[in-house]
Amino acid sequence: MVNVCKPCSKIIRAPVPAVSNPELLTASLEEIKSAISQHKACLTALETREREIAQRLTRGLTVYPVLALPNEIVSRIFIQCLPSHGRVRPSRRRAPLLLAQICRHWREIALSTCQLWAAVDINAGFIDLMPGARNNTIQRGLPLIQTWFSRAMACPLSLTIRSSKQKLPVSIYPIISTVAERLHRLELSLLDEDVASLQQLSISLPHLQHLAICSDKMRPFSIFPSTPRVHDLYTSQISVSELGLYPNLTRLQLSTVSLKSLLQILQSRPKIICVAARLAPTAVDSSISAPPPLKHLSSLTLYGRNAPKAVESALKLLTLPNLHHLELHVELELNPDSLLTFFSRSACALDHLTLGFNYSRTFQGCLAALPLLKSLEVEVNHRTMVHFRELLDTRALVPRLAALSMRVDTEDLDYAAFGKSLAMRRRHNPDFQSLRLDIHQDSYDDDDADTQWLPRRAKQVFERLMADGLQIQVNWESEEGWPERWVDPCETFY
Repeated sequence: MVNVCKPCSKIIRAPVPAVSNPELLTASLEEIKSAISQHKACLTALETREREIAQRLTRGLTVYPVLALPNEIVSRIFIQCLPSHGRVRPSRRRAPLLLAQICRHWREIALSTCQLWAAVDINAGFIDLMPGARNNTIQRGLPLIQTWFSRAMACPLSLTIRSSKQKLPVSIYPIISTVAERLHRLELSLLDEDVASLQQLSISLPHLQHLAICSDKMRPFSIFPSTPRVHDLYTSQISVSELGLYPNLTRLQLSTVSLKSLLQILQSRPKIICVAARLAPTAVDSSISAPPPLKHLSSLTLYGRNAPKAVESALKLLTLPNLHHLELHVELELNPDSLLTFFSRSACALDHLTLGFNYSRTFQGCLAALPLLKSLEVEVNHRTMVHFRELLDTRALVPRLAALSMRVDTEDLDYAAFGKSLAMRRRHNPDFQSLRLDIHQDSYDDDDADTQWLPRRAKQVFERLMADGLQIQVNWESEEGWPERWVDPCETFY
């Protein structure tokens, strides 16, 4: 029997009066008609309400189709909004706090997505130095860190604290101890006295994989003695014997190291595949012999702003057949012959090259030796820009270039000619898809009639290229950006 409401059930289950009693039959019939009428009115009201809700739902999904996505999909999209480097500076203008402000539905999804709250980057170095100021960023940040990580549930955690200008409050140490077993990345830029305080606690970090300590006086293992799983390490200095404390190390970054020590490390640690080192400005030891080919190294970054000869010596001594990523940062231009000889000797299939000095035409021969290069980062000025445009116009040079990053230091950049070279490069190489321009502060004229930091003529050139599919981001001193504001204070730690 079909389920019916209680009033109707009583009517249906009531005995049918005898035919001999017409008055009772008439009363029963009227009762049934009244019930039917009431149900029709109720059904009409329900159908009207159904249409109203359906119309609102349809209009809402037409205007905001994202509302039709399952919560799980929205959650995955939210996670993709986090920066790729994994450091998250709390800000209402960026994920995840921005996502939690859109609507109540999104807020519930954001707060329940634990991966959004697994990383936090706190910078306590920017304080108000005016007399009488009581601004203490890190003190205010303590409750934030606690709340932030409480939403992360059981996710692996990443904590970055930059406080090299003021002493940490004592209350920060228990927080680090509390989350120590869940930390997978820890980056600290602190005063020496803070580092000493941490050293006294002997905090164990059993699951830590990435450790960075900015301190010239103490080694990481003396501060955190138990870090068996670390595979990514940043430190000021370290010896070959000390590296034995990190058996799983694959990435090493050194703030200061001699060329001789660097070569010893590379030879003794075959598991290390990525190295970034700032070479000490000391006299190059002519007795250093060239090591055998280092087949394990795939990424090498050398800083030598004050030691260009040390960088050139490294290129003369090293043979890296499996190198894919190379960055060279020096104050003055390197000898292109040293670089070309290194490429010829190593015969490596380089994917990325950074020339951290002003580019000149003499390096075109080096680039000709890299036919598989896909990513290039260079610096140019008003004298070298014309030579770099020649590179873009020459199809035989870096024919597979897909991403170009430039630091522009010139006041009279010919945007029309530059745009023409970019368009020609893209026409001959459809894989060329990305351009990033970092404009130096002195690269535009304050007295120009066009008072904007990026002239209108430049925007017109770039807009035409973007309409053709080229992705462009222009930045000025990390303060302004076009077409989007470029604010990523956490992109690097060191």
